[in-house]
Amino acid sequence: MKKLIFSLFLIGLTISSCKESKIQQGEIEYEISYPYSELSGIMDVMLPKKMTVKFKGDRMIASIEKGKIFRTDIISTTIKKHLMMRLDFGSEKLEADLNNDDLKSLATNQTQFENLGVIRKDTVAGLQATFYKVKSANDKVGEFETAFSNNLTIENTEWFTSYKDTKGIPLIYIIERYGVIMHVRAYKFKPREISDSEFETEKNFKSVSYKSYENKVNELFQLIIED
Repeated sequence: MKKLIFSLFLIGLTISSCKESKIQQGEIEYEISYPYSELSGIMDVMLPKKMTVKFKGDRMIASIEKGKIFRTDIISTTIKKHLMMRLDFGSEKLEADLNNDDLKSLATNQTQFENLGVIRKDTVAGLQATFYKVKSANDKVGEFETAFSNNLTIENTEWFTSYKDTKGIPLIYIIERYGVIMHVRAYKFKPREISDSEFETEKNFKSVSYKSYENKVNELFQLIIED
């Protein structure tokens, strides 16, 4: 009995030390490219080329921006499954707090991805990563590679996307939204203290429905694509 208790203690200690060795908070910078699109001069200038992800505990904020022209934020919690979206575009400062019906709509209107299994393990932006082969339901994309890291305490950051069954945080992946296919790759990781205020809503943002938010962001991207 004493041996059993001691063994359980060692297992608990090992699990605890593994969790403590994971990174609690920090910032990841990504580059965005458009390999599946033929970009005109204006499109190339207007489409965003950078994304930043900040995380702390089970919270994450992903920001895609194009200079001072516009910025979109996705703020999520991985435990309570709470999701908010923000748009900062000129005089338009909108915020949507998604309810259960909104989350179902978001899931339904995404291109579906099928994880075909592990390819290899390597590092991306200094973080250990597992590479997967993935197949998109979009024939234009077909099969591609993703890379997810489990070096961080935050898990299942993509719970609201088609990558929901892949644990960890994505370092290389594809985003298909608003008629645009983005290839996203992490190039820099900064372990730093993240303030709670970095997740808070800025002043002068108007609360709108998820449908209104989606219509406005889609309108923005269609304006860029059609030019």
